[in-house]
Amino acid sequence: MKELARHPTHHLPFSYTNKSAFKYKLIPFATVAFGLPWLAIGWRWYRPGGMKNP
Repeated sequence: MKELARHPTHHLPFSYTNKSAFKYKLIPFATVAFGLPWLAIGWRWYRPGGMKNP
């Protein structure tokens, strides 16, 4: 049990002991992961012959 108390983030699949490196990896990943669906929606809506541009 003492081992778990020293490492409360053992269940996570990554390590963020270096918070600066974690920040610079998380921001681009989150931007792409959450932005890609919106980009696909926009492309489908506004392309020639799309839903918003008949």
